[in-house]
Amino acid sequence: MYQRGSSDEYRRPPRKPLVVTPHDNPASHPQQVHISVAGADAIRISWVTDDRSAPTVVEYGTSPGKYTASETGYSTTYRMLSYNSGANHNVTIGPLEPGTTYYYRCGGDAGNELSLRTPPSTLPIEFVIIGDVGQTEWTVATLSQIGANDYDILLLPGDLSYADYNQPLWDSWGRLVSPQASSRPWMTAVGNHEEEKQNRERAVPASWPTTRGGPCRTRPAARPPTFTTHSTRPVFTS
Repeated sequence: MYQRGSSDEYRRPPRKPLVVTPHDNPASHPQQVHISVAGADAIRISWVTDDRSAPTVVEYGTSPGKYTASETGYSTTYRMLSYNSGANHNVTIGPLEPGTTYYYRCGGDAGNELSLRTPPSTLPIEFVIIGDVGQTEWTVATLSQIGANDYDILLLPGDLSYADYNQPLWDSWGRLVSPQASSRPWMTAVGNHEEEKQNRERAVPASWPTTRGGPCRTRPAARPPTFTTHSTRPVFTS
């Protein structure tokens, strides 16, 4: 991991084995919760349940435990080789106020209360940029550094979980990043490690859809977008 501008403050830990994050809650419990920007005043909330019949609903409000609005969405499933996914839920909430903290709960009573902050409507907007994340102790250190900084949006231009066809590792990775990904928008793009070919298509799992919805389909020559930020805040790579 490299943190620009503060190399004297951080030392990369020794290489460690793969980190596998278990799920010990009931099948209806929302897991792998993450959010993304879905418009000027909207946020999409995505999560997974092992129970395919679990409700696709989000309740939210600006005070803890007081939900003044709710939205329903859609869920999908997918199959990759011998793996059958749980329900991948997606709900768009809004209109929302900029720069505001909202408290929300996915899946009705089965979900824990979480909070998110919407991006500001004016500059400056603070970004964190990471890539080649994987799920090792280095990843844990990267996520810890992210959590220690205040920012508005995270950009991840490819190579998310390094699952490489091992679909349970997508689930493990989703649980690993959820504490950060459920509180600030994570905007992801497709890297070569997300191109899992099946039936002549390449796709990333439906649990990490694009901003337009659905699993991300790519052409072999497709390239993820690049981003430029003039912020003096840290940039992370894992």
